[in-house]
Amino acid sequence: VKFSSTGARIWATYYGGTGTDYLYSIKIDPSGNVYVGGQTDSPAGIASGGFQNTFSGGVYDTYLAKFSAAGTLIWGTYYGGPSYEECYGVATDASGNVYLAGDTYSTSGIASAGYDTTLTGTENEFVVKFDPDGIRLCATYYGSLHEEDGRVAIDPAGNVYLQGYANSTSGIASGGFQNTYSGGYNDGYLV
Repeated sequence: VKFSSTGARIWATYYGGTGTDYLYSIKIDPSGNVYVGGQTDSPAGIASGGFQNTFSGGVYDTYLAKFSAAGTLIWGTYYGGPSYEECYGVATDASGNVYLAGDTYSTSGIASAGYDTTLTGTENEFVVKFDPDGIRLCATYYGSLHEEDGRVAIDPAGNVYLQGYANSTSGIASGGFQNTYSGGYNDGYLV
C-alpha cells in the first residue's frame, strides 16, 4: 500500500499466486521504484520477465518483484533451487541494482560468480544481485556447517553488507573484530 504524507491511500495491490505467499521486505530505489521480497510455494502468478520465470519445485522459493512508483508491476522473479528458500531482506544501490538475501537448503540454482558457489552443511545464507531489469549479475552462498540467517545493506560506494546470526563455529569470521565463536546458541555476524 502507498500512502501520501497526509495518510491518504494512493494505491494498493495484492501480489501472489494460487499457493501461499509471504512478503517480508520492501525497499524503494532512488527513482522511486518499489521492490518487494518474500517466499512462495505458488507455481504461477509470481514471475513476469525476471531472471527465473518458473517455480523451482522445492518447498518454497524466494521471490523479488519490482513495481513502479505508480504501483504497476515492472517485473517479478522466483529465486530458488530444488529445496527450500526463505527471504530476509532487499536492498538497492545508487545505480538501481537490487539485492535479495535469504537462506537456502538448495545445493544448486543459487550461486553464480560469487564468493562461495557451494552449499556448506545443510543450510546457508545467500545474497544475489540483480540489475534494474531483473537480470542476475552474481550470487553467493555464505555460511558454514550449521544455520545462518541474515539481512543485506548497501553503502554509498556499492559495497554489500550481510548481517545476521549464525550457530556455525567456523567459516564465518575472518579479519574482523572477533574471529572466534563465543558460544551459546548463536553469535551475530557482519561481513
